[in-house]
Amino acid sequence: MPALGEISYSRQACIDAVRDYYKFLILLHLPGHYLVEPPEAGWPHITPENARCLGKTDEVVALLRHLPYLRADITTSWEAQGAPDTNFADWSDILRMSMQKSWQQGEIDEDSRIMSEGLVFEEDTVPAHVISLTYGAGNTERFLLDTDLGVIYWLDCRSEIKGFTPMDSYPERVLDDAWDYAESDEEALWRDCGAWAVVDFFEMLKHQFCKLNFYPVGEGEVKDVWRAGTKKREEIRETFRQHGWPDFETYRIEECLAAIRVMY
Repeated sequence: MPALGEISYSRQACIDAVRDYYKFLILLHLPGHYLVEPPEAGWPHITPENARCLGKTDEVVALLRHLPYLRADITTSWEAQGAPDTNFADWSDILRMSMQKSWQQGEIDEDSRIMSEGLVFEEDTVPAHVISLTYGAGNTERFLLDTDLGVIYWLDCRSEIKGFTPMDSYPERVLDDAWDYAESDEEALWRDCGAWAVVDFFEMLKHQFCKLNFYPVGEGEVKDVWRAGTKKREEIRETFRQHGWPDFETYRIEECLAAIRVMY
């Protein structure tokens, strides 16, 4: 397991890792036009002034300004899930809508805070240097990127994913205990998280798909096998294998997704 001292934050590495993962999802199940890229100078409306309502640091705003995003086609009912029960945040679109409101100096957009960070947090619990990569209500998973430490926290991460065994080949979690890197009032929240270096986090998610622990049901929905019975779990995995998975050269995406949808 890597130690925090071996990890550092890089804005460009974060941008590249997010883009690479979104391209992976397009190969797997999402339409290509869902990936939207920022202009060369970044999303013009993501500025420190316009993003004051998020209560985040200038570095967070700079990162959001240059990230690519997944944007679902509004003419369909599909969402753009990138993991089970998980929609990645399109902060460009979120802030565009937030700009239509009149925020007072220092006022926080509580709706966006709750949709991105969840209801479990009290005001100011999530540090200003940490931003959520996911957005949604209810059981949406929470992936929080720490721009100070260069790690991503997965809140309420499943034990099957968080647990490490020597035979596992996917990237290892951060070695340090939450007591080592969290403020005293934050420690209880981070304690049961899975935490990975940014690049490792997205490689870990890819691993879950390649091993068919995660799988798409259609263009916009992703499920995990742990909530399926043993028999159905194997049927799902065999269906993907029959359609060429995980070899992208032979994977027949449309046929495979059509066959999976029949199972639901």
